[in-house]
Amino acid sequence: MSIDWAVMLKEKEALREGMASMQLAKPEDIYEILRLFYEEGWIEFGKDDLEFLLESSPRSSFKSVYDGKIVGTVFATATPEGVYYPNSRLIDQRYRKKIKYYEEGIRFMEYIAGLSRLEVIYSAPRLVEKYCGLYGFQALCTYRRAIFAADNVKLDCVGAREITAEDIDDVCAFAKDVYRSSRSQLIRHFLARGARGFVSRGSDHRVEAFTLVRLLPRARALGPLLAVDDGAARRVLAAAARSCPEEIWQVDAEETKCTTFLKDCGIPFRLQESSMVKLARGDQSLLEDESRIYTIFSHYMS
Repeated sequence: MSIDWAVMLKEKEALREGMASMQLAKPEDIYEILRLFYEEGWIEFGKDDLEFLLESSPRSSFKSVYDGKIVGTVFATATPEGVYYPNSRLIDQRYRKKIKYYEEGIRFMEYIAGLSRLEVIYSAPRLVEKYCGLYGFQALCTYRRAIFAADNVKLDCVGAREITAEDIDDVCAFAKDVYRSSRSQLIRHFLARGARGFVSRGSDHRVEAFTLVRLLPRARALGPLLAVDDGAARRVLAAAARSCPEEIWQVDAEETKCTTFLKDCGIPFRLQESSMVKLARGDQSLLEDESRIYTIFSHYMS
């Protein structure tokens, strides 16, 4: 028998005390929202990242307010082509048993559906049935996080090098071809805040792979890494590793690429226990070319 998610969630949320209000987030809210992120373990963000999100997606970045206090956030990053990435709702754990936020979540999902041509989210496996049954998403693949040392990357980097200013337009064009929507603002944002970029070009001088090495508030991330094939991905990965020795990296990638690809490269790695399922609803023609995505920016900012 199929589950009536709407009825089940209404019954569950009816036990909570009150209702949080969903309001557009403002620049002055950044520090309070950032505090919530770090308490929840969302370490992918810094202050300038939140400023970027609010500036680039002002219509879909919200705060949850309860009794005059910011107790949560929910937002969707947007691309110029109408692709939205609604990220998991975050509520301060001290208020989770008090706030009735079911209706607020429904309103948010309906609001984003009205804005977007395509939505892509990353959900914990236990919530996949809910998102598919209640919101109409379709599960695509599973993503895992791997940790490894740059010093353990023993690959040939011939033809790959660090990005220069002359490469950026071509790199952004390559990323748009893979994602089928622009990531130019996001790539330029990370480069401007200190990320190091690496590129590999083919014999025809076209970009065949690129990656960013980004300093997170509490970690170092390799992502995105986009490539036409495994060989190009290996070369740009090797160039990044040689330029950033003695670093420990985290990568978020489709499960097979977190295992088969890294094993084939001879890189010792450790998989995180948790996994995330990639889901989508809307215009499927706008979905990314998963075969060329080796790692992403993060689950929260793809």
